[in-house]
Amino acid sequence: MKHLVVVVISATTLMGTVSQANLLTNGSFEDGPAPTVNFIPDTFGGMQLNTASTAIPGWTVTGDQIAWLHTTNFWGITASDQTKSLDLTGYNNTGSAGGIEQTFATVASQQYLVQFDIGAQQPSWGSTDIIVSAASQSATFQATPTGTQQWTTKSWIFTANSAFTTLNFSENNPSQTLYNGLDNAIVTAVPEPASILGLVLGGAYLVRRRRN
Repeated sequence: MKHLVVVVISATTLMGTVSQANLLTNGSFEDGPAPTVNFIPDTFGGMQLNTASTAIPGWTVTGDQIAWLHTTNFWGITASDQTKSLDLTGYNNTGSAGGIEQTFATVASQQYLVQFDIGAQQPSWGSTDIIVSAASQSATFQATPTGTQQWTTKSWIFTANSAFTTLNFSENNPSQTLYNGLDNAIVTAVPEPASILGLVLGGAYLVRRRRN
């Protein structure tokens, strides 16, 4: 029994190590390394980006304008990971939905886990409401503000249908809120059941061989 426990833990540890490889580029929306610096803060400590902007390394802005924020900003909004985050509502707080997207390599019929943090702040700013979509699938996620900056981690699984997939995040309430925070986006492949079984059986074989 003791040997079996060791095998299960080893397999789980290995799976965890593999799943940490983020398929997205710059999931925390940081700036590029010097001298490639795209983030130029205004007097509020943020940067307004219009549709089609590629200022954020790895990402393209879609829909209406968004705000790229540094942790030291006028509104006291802090990033959930490192120093920068997004407000998909942007500065104007009106108009069509602002968003971002990125295309990355996938395997058709493979499932992928999307994890990301959504931010909420003051109740007067409205509830956060964000749509995530990929491979003709989508889901909506919300967060209710409590009066201080808060980040909530959300998870979603989609199934790829081609060799490349475009992942999009966009606000779902452009005229009803002042803030839709987004940070720390991660995409990883979901291990197939057969792969998990192979890890366990392989570990069991090594333990048995060692005992013999």
